[in-house]
Amino acid sequence: MRKRIFGIPILLTVAVLVLMLDCLPIMAAQGSGPYTSNNGTVFYMPVVDKTRILYDYANLLSDSEEKELTEKLARVSDEKKAEIMILTSNDIPKDINYGTETTQKYAEEFMYENAISDDRTILVMDMNNRLVVIYGQGKFYRDDKFVNMSENFYNDIHDDMTNGNYYFVCDRYITYIHRFRNIAYALIPTPLSLVISAVMSILVLLGLVARHKSTQPSKATQIPIKTLDYRRTGHTRRFLGKNVMTRVLPKNDPPRGGGGGGFSGGHSSGGGGFSGHAGGSSGGGGHF
Repeated sequence: MRKRIFGIPILLTVAVLVLMLDCLPIMAAQGSGPYTSNNGTVFYMPVVDKTRILYDYANLLSDSEEKELTEKLARVSDEKKAEIMILTSNDIPKDINYGTETTQKYAEEFMYENAISDDRTILVMDMNNRLVVIYGQGKFYRDDKFVNMSENFYNDIHDDMTNGNYYFVCDRYITYIHRFRNIAYALIPTPLSLVISAVMSILVLLGLVARHKSTQPSKATQIPIKTLDYRRTGHTRRFLGKNVMTRVLPKNDPPRGGGGGGFSGGHSSGGGGFSGHAGGSSGGGGHF
């Protein structure tokens, strides 16, 4: 009888332990929170190891890719004296604005909770909402240069995100951050700048050639006049043995009016709203 009485507490303890083990995945899935985006969407974030800088929760990378990217992140973070992070997720909930506000809020809170440095930036690849967001604080605070860098990055990796080239996307992010506000890289010509320079050089050369030709007599308009005597009442003009050339001057076309030829390079799907934490802002977002 006593054995049965002593056995009951043991069974209850085992049952409680089993129940706690069953609940651990749920607790881990929820993690910290709840957090609420500006449009009312509620979400939780996983509790993470703050010594890491790459969190591939969506399992988009192989082990070797994750290791290589982590080494690059650490190297660039050390060089920039900042904290550069990457996060992939399948668990960010959808919201009524196609995921923009919630994903940005998620990026903000995740970095605010887990980053250590005041100068920090994170790339969030939200696979549930098909959205890519760059968020920055400190030296990566949202100004024109950071916004332009973000937009160029979104345009650069759009096709790769669509085609599933996730390693390339992460690698390009590290490259863009590495070159951000780096004078040495700013002096290196990009393929686009080389093309523009070549086109401008050709146009200038063609302009010089056209200007040179315009100062030379045109064969089509050379009219030889040879006369020995030209008389007019009260005046005498003599052309003795001379060839006089006349040239029709080109008529200058009046300037053409009309609208400007500019175009906008903005990303319409981006968010870009300022955050609730001091010194932080989103660099917008790009859908894929």
